[in-house]
Amino acid sequence: MTSLVYLLYSSYPSLLRIALFLIGSRFLWNINTNIMSYIELVTLIIIISLWCGDLVIERVSGHHNDWVKDFMKWGFMIFLFREVIFFFRIFWYYLDTLYSLTNYVYDGWFLGVTFVDPLSIPLLNTLILLSSGFSVTLFHESLLLGDCDRMSILITILLRLRFLCVQYEEYCSIQFSISDRSWSRIFFFRTGFHGFHVLCGTLFLMINWVRYVLNEYNCISHMSLVYRVVYWHFVDVIWLILFIIVYCMT
Repeated sequence: MTSLVYLLYSSYPSLLRIALFLIGSRFLWNINTNIMSYIELVTLIIIISLWCGDLVIERVSGHHNDWVKDFMKWGFMIFLFREVIFFFRIFWYYLDTLYSLTNYVYDGWFLGVTFVDPLSIPLLNTLILLSSGFSVTLFHESLLLGDCDRMSILITILLRLRFLCVQYEEYCSIQFSISDRSWSRIFFFRTGFHGFHVLCGTLFLMINWVRYVLNEYNCISHMSLVYRVVYWHFVDVIWLILFIIVYCMT
C-alpha cells in the first residue's frame, strides 16, 4: 500500500508531462533557440534521473511487491505498444507515399538526392546492432545461470556507442541535407528517431550495469534488466525494417 500511495502522489510523472508539453509547444510555435534546447535536455535528464533513482530506492527498500511489479509490467507493455504504433505510422507513411506517387511527383520527391549505398555504412551498422543484441542476450542468459559475464554487457554498451558514432559519420558523409527534398527530411526523421532510441537504451543499460556491479541483481530478481533486453531487441527489429525499407528499397 505504501508503494501505491507513492505511485499516486509522485510528482515526477507530472513534471515529465509538463516538460514534454513545453517542448512540443515550442516546436508548434516555431520557437527555435539553442539555449532553450539545452535547458530542456538538461531538465529531462534531471527529471528522469531522479525518477529512476526513486525507483531503485523503492526496490532496495523492499516496496516493490507483486502489485507494483504488475503495474510496471503493464506500463512497459503499453509503452512498447506505443513505440510499435509510432514506428508503424512512420513506415506506413513512407511506403504509402512512395507507391502512390505519380511519375512527375516521384521525380520531384527524389530529385537531387544521392542515395546511400546499403552495403557500406548501413550494413556495418546492421552488423553492429545484431552483435550488440547477441551480447546482451548472452549477458541475460549468464545471469539466469548465476554466473554472469560482465564483459558481455560492457561489449554491448561499446557496440551501441559505436553504432551512434557510425551513424554520425554517415550524416557527415551523405550528399544531401534535411532541407533538400521530402525524402531527405523523412530519412533524417526516421534514422534520427531510431538513433535517439538507441541512445536512450544505452543510457538505461549503463544504469543496469551499475546496479549489477552494486549487487542489486541476481538470477531471480532482475525485472528491469529484462525490460531493457526486450526493448533492445525491439530497437534491433526496427532497424532491420528500416534498413530494408529505407536503404534497400530506394
